[in-house]
Amino acid sequence: MLGESAKPDSEILVVIDGKEHRFKLAEETSALTVRDRSWQLIREMLAGIRMAVRFTATDGALRSHDYSLLGFTRAYRRTNKECRGAASKVVRRAVLTPPTD
Repeated sequence: MLGESAKPDSEILVVIDGKEHRFKLAEETSALTVRDRSWQLIREMLAGIRMAVRFTATDGALRSHDYSLLGFTRAYRRTNKECRGAASKVVRRAVLTPPTD
C-alpha cells in the first residue's frame, strides 16, 4: 500500500475524511495489522472520499501519501462478487495491530 518501506516498529497514521487511525508497523512482518478495527476502516473507506497515509520511511523522513476513495466501493463489491468474498477474507487476515501505549 505504501509503495516504499516504512521504518520497522514505527507508527502509521491513516486519515479517512479527517478521522485518524493509528497503527503500529509489525517489525517481524513489515506489515500493518488491522484485526479488530478492520471492518471499521473498511466501512469508513466505503463511505469516504479521501484517505491519507503518513509514516516514517526507513531513511527517517516523514512521508505522506494521499488517495482518492472514489470507486473503492465498486471495486470492493466487485472483488467480493468475483472472488467469492476474497476482499472480506483478506481484511480478516490482515496483520495490523493498534499501537500499545
